[in-house]
Amino acid sequence: MMKIKWTFQWARTRLVYWLIGSFPRDTSLTIVRTGSGCPRHHQVVAAGASPLRHLLRAMRGRRYRAGDRLLITLTASGYLPERIRITIRDARNPRATLLPG
Repeated sequence: MMKIKWTFQWARTRLVYWLIGSFPRDTSLTIVRTGSGCPRHHQVVAAGASPLRHLLRAMRGRRYRAGDRLLITLTASGYLPERIRITIRDARNPRATLLPG
């Protein structure tokens, strides 16, 4: 289970908080950010419980522009990977799409 809360005003969207339910100890989280305002295909990776929690806290308050895309991948040994694509939209909630494994 994943909960994400956003605020938006015109073309800017801010990540207020996100929460991931329970996960295996060896979970790895990869976030790839693409879009016009992003540094060249920015990628962040955290593996393990403590680094993953630290990354979730560090992402709070980040601002995104309309057109930015986030690809979030959760992987753990023995489980199928979960992939979510989030598209930041102008003056609306971002669109989240669960991608096939």
